[in-house]
Amino acid sequence: MAGHHLLVADSTQLGKRAFARVCDVTAIAVLITDKDAPDELVERLTAQGVEVQCV
Repeated sequence: MAGHHLLVADSTQLGKRAFARVCDVTAIAVLITDKDAPDELVERLTAQGVEVQCV
């Protein structure tokens, strides 16, 4: 998993644009978020190879 990142973000932060870019989605190995994450966004991330854990 070298070079890949674990991202923790609550659902209100997902899909938002920010002033600074953290990383490309291809660099994220695992996203941990809450159960309010939009299903469409979770499906798009999963399709790009991101493991999404909604807790």
